[in-house]
Amino acid sequence: MAFKYWKTHDAELESVYPYVSGDGTVPECAYDSGSATSVEVTSNGFVTQDNADQMKAALAVQPLSVSIEADKYVFQSYTSGVLDSS
Repeated sequence: MAFKYWKTHDAELESVYPYVSGDGTVPECAYDSGSATSVEVTSNGFVTQDNADQMKAALAVQPLSVSIEADKYVFQSYTSGVLDSS
């Protein structure tokens, strides 16, 4: 969803638009085109899971993000430290 959003809105630095979470509320969008960076997203794609060569090739030409399947209980009950679970 972030890449879809960035296709229509320029990115902002976290120092300008900090991440907030924790109380269960969804804050009102505070996007300000006047503080946007020159970062633009025109397309995005996927690499094969656990394929280090594809990840390296993608990283050589563009930013790389990683997603995780966070709907599992181990993530929902996480509180701190290094997550070590299969």
